[in-house]
Amino acid sequence: MQSQNKMIVISLLSGLACLNSGNASVLECSINDKNACLPDKGCKSISASVYNVVDWDNQKYARCDRYGCDHYDYTSFKSGIFENIVIQGKSVVARIDMRSKQFSEIASLGLTTYVSFGTCKEIAQ
Repeated sequence: MQSQNKMIVISLLSGLACLNSGNASVLECSINDKNACLPDKGCKSISASVYNVVDWDNQKYARCDRYGCDHYDYTSFKSGIFENIVIQGKSVVARIDMRSKQFSEIASLGLTTYVSFGTCKEIAQ
């Protein structure tokens, strides 16, 4: 009886570990602060007109606005509590604190670099 109880506990713990081992399936990241930076002009605060969606299962990163979303493939790697995302073929890098769900994103267009900060939340898909 004791070994059977031990096996049940091990099975339950293994199942819980699997549930908590990955990232949330989909995160929606809202931008709270956005800056546009230019050489010789520095950075200035601008309004944020986009939000981001990270689909971990399908390895897609979407940048969305009132007209819809553009979806991009990405690669990611972990560094401590951070998930680092690199958009393939674009000048976009994002970093998410997987505990607090705060994020930063750096995107370049020409010589303008956009630096954004915000928070992410899990969404149903």
